[in-house]
Amino acid sequence: MTKKSGKLCEACGGQNTKIHLTTYPVKMGEKQINVGRVSARECMDCYAIKPTKAGQEKIERCMMTFMSLLDDDNFGSV
Repeated sequence: MTKKSGKLCEACGGQNTKIHLTTYPVKMGEKQINVGRVSARECMDCYAIKPTKAGQEKIERCMMTFMSLLDDDNFGSV
């Protein structure tokens, strides 16, 4: 049995949600990047996943790091 968190699912409106750590997919154009160990709320009725505030902050930090790795200045001249 899961504890009802009082938060509504944005997809179906259900209240039966559970918070856990999961791999969260982020789409960048045609590519998908999987960010690991993100705190997310999962609806137990429709299985939609939505990151919590802390989870969204981690996704933003990871994406900023990823984008800085793609920056041409970090690779120098070859």
